[in-house]
Amino acid sequence: MMKKPNCPVIAIEKSNDVTGSVLPGAVVTYTLDVTVTEGPSTDVEVMDTLPAGLDDPTNISDSGVWDSA
Repeated sequence: MMKKPNCPVIAIEKSNDVTGSVLPGAVVTYTLDVTVTEGPSTDVEVMDTLPAGLDDPTNISDSGVWDSA
C-alpha cells in the first residue's frame, strides 16, 4: 500500500489597523499572517495586491519586498 504524500495547507489572513472607512491621507498598516500546516513546505511565496488608490508602502517587514509593477 502506497503512503499518501503530505500536502501542505497554507492559510493567509489579512487585516488592517483601521476601524471603518479609510479616509484620504490616513496611514494604514496591513498585516498578512501566513500559516503552513501539514508540511513540510519550503519556498512558500505570498503575493498581495494593494487596493487601487493607495500609495506605495513605506515599511515592509519579515523579508518582504515591494514591486510596484
